[in-house]
Amino acid sequence: IRYGVVDYRMITTAFVNFVGDQLRTETSIFGDFKYHDSGVGITDPAIGDVDIETTDGESRATGTQAGTNNVYTSVGTISYSTGKNITEHGLFNASTGVTLMDRSEFGVITVVGGDSIQFTYSLTLTAGG
Repeated sequence: IRYGVVDYRMITTAFVNFVGDQLRTETSIFGDFKYHDSGVGITDPAIGDVDIETTDGESRATGTQAGTNNVYTSVGTISYSTGKNITEHGLFNASTGVTLMDRSEFGVITVVGGDSIQFTYSLTLTAGG
């Protein structure tokens, strides 16, 4: 079932700070924001978020990275071992912990064991803003 766009505009403060740090220190971990996580939390996203509100207990999916000059895209599929009511998604730069780039909350997607959800995250960067 295609649910379409589920959220807009919630880049976290942690990610903004990370970008500034990376521009100053030039490390190679900038391209690591490809780890998708989902959860069952119901609180609206906020720029101060540093993690999924309530994890669903499944492993993060490593996304495939793509995009064009000013658009970054990562597509990751999370498989579920038991039934859950999934209501949030986050994009991170490691398979556990570390920096949350973006978190979104959406209407319930009910899954049962053996189901999976494919999450597509796109970030569009606009020059001149």
